[in-house]
Amino acid sequence: MKLYTNPMSANCQHPTKLIEHLGIECEMVVVDLQAGEQRRPEFLALNPCGRVPVLVDEDVVFWESHAILHYLAEKHAPELLGTGPVSRARVQQWLSWNLAHLMPHMSALGFERRLKGMFGMGEPDEERIAREEKGLAKCLALMEQVLSEKDWIAGERSLADFSLASSVGHKLAGHNLDAYPAVLRWMDRQK
Repeated sequence: MKLYTNPMSANCQHPTKLIEHLGIECEMVVVDLQAGEQRRPEFLALNPCGRVPVLVDEDVVFWESHAILHYLAEKHAPELLGTGPVSRARVQQWLSWNLAHLMPHMSALGFERRLKGMFGMGEPDEERIAREEKGLAKCLALMEQVLSEKDWIAGERSLADFSLASSVGHKLAGHNLDAYPAVLRWMDRQK
């Protein structure tokens, strides 16, 4: 099994954390995004979108972090998908929420604070940073509320915890979690 990844990508951290947690034997292949390796024909043959992560397991290829999470859980830890219809739907709800609500703020902050400078794309846009910080604060406040009442985001440990913890814990966005003690306790439980 191979995972094509890059440490700058929070989406790559979703399957990486699950692979580490489950002790799955997997070769990690770092794709140099700055050098444009994701646009080479051999990589595009794996993922026509030219993005990481990509999982290759014998003759099966998956791209998109949550599809990879789902495949790994089905194969190695189906309990992480949820233990019944309601539980599985709650897991999917939080996975979707991560992609639709949390990650856009995290990605924008990472771009403005780190990637713009790395790729010589100008100075950070402070107005956009302020806007994205407000949106991120709303997301973290919701997580704080939910996690102050339970140990795991969907009620029982699930793929949603791996996905959200990878997103929240990714340092590229440069955010501070001190105002969210329940989120911090939850992050500590991820280890």
